[in-house]
Formats: sequence, structure tokens, C-alpha cells
Amino acid sequence: MEINIKAVLLAVSVFLIFTVPVYALAVIAGRIEWRWKRNKFIDNYIKAYANTEDDIEYGDILAMAKVRGIPNAQVVIALDECRVGVKTNRDKSISIEKLEKIQNTVRVNSSFGDIPENISCHIDKLKETLKGDNLSLYKLEQELQDLSKKRKREKVFSRLSYTIGIIGTAFTVASYFEW
Repeated sequence: MEINIKAVLLAVSVFLIFTVPVYALAVIAGRIEWRWKRNKFIDNYIKAYANTEDDIEYGDILAMAKVRGIPNAQVVIALDECRVGVKTNRDKSISIEKLEKIQNTVRVNSSFGDIPENISCHIDKLKETLKGDNLSLYKLEQELQDLSKKRKREKVFSRLSYTIGIIGTAFTVASYFEW
């Protein structure tokens, strides 16, 4: 059995021609979906707390996020976008001080799913011990999340490299023998 290199290259090309655009469309669609959900969250937030003297509760923010189906990391981004909108539009219907307070609360209390369990339990204990504004604890949590994402990415790349190496070795060995 002889391996036809042109056929293999054609198959790989067809595979890449179809999978790369589909993957790109999926990524773009996912970003559009998150943007849409964040905008709906911001709209709900502004409707709920515009021209009110009530304090913004963390539980209310979580309930709004749960209804809109966005995780805490996206809530932080949405609140940042809302804050920028309030500052640039000079909209005084929402108190910037209350918005900053709830932003810090969400940042500190957010739990990131990418952090391993053995580390997140220690962070939760630190949150309980260190009452108040723990912005530095949030930054530590962000760094741990970034490290965890990097580790997962490296694991995927190493597995992909291993697979490509095995396939390359198989083709090399197969080219020396006539079947």
C-alpha cells in the first residue's frame, strides 16, 4: 500500500478550510452573545437603581446576573462598562460612589471557576478573615486565574504537539516501507 502524499495534503487542506472558519465563527458568536448578555445586565441594573437612594446589595447583583445567565467575571466587566457609561454620559441617575462600592464587592466576592479547589478554599478563608475592601485579594485571585488558564493552554498545546509528533513519525516510518 502506497501513501499518496497529494491525497493526504488535500484531505488536510479540506479539513482546515472548513474547520478554521467554523471555529472563528463560533468564537465571534460567543463574544457577541457575551456582549449582548452584558448589555441586558447593564440595562436591568440601570432600570433597577436609577434615581434611587437604596443601597445596592450584592445578592441583588447576583440575582440579576443569574437571570441574564452571566458569570461573575462577566458581571465585573459589565459593571466596569456601566461605570464608564455613567462617567462619559454624565448621567447622574446612578451614584458613582454606590457603583464603585458594588464593583469592589463583586470583585472581592467573585469566585472564579478556573482556580483549583485546593487554592480557592484558602482564598475564601482569607475573604472571611479580612473583612472590608480586599482589592489586593481580588488581584491575587486574578493572577491565579491567569496562571490556571495558562497552565490549561500549555497542556492543550503539549497534547497537540505530542499528537502531531506521533502522526509525523508514523508517516515517516510508513514512507520507508512499501506495504
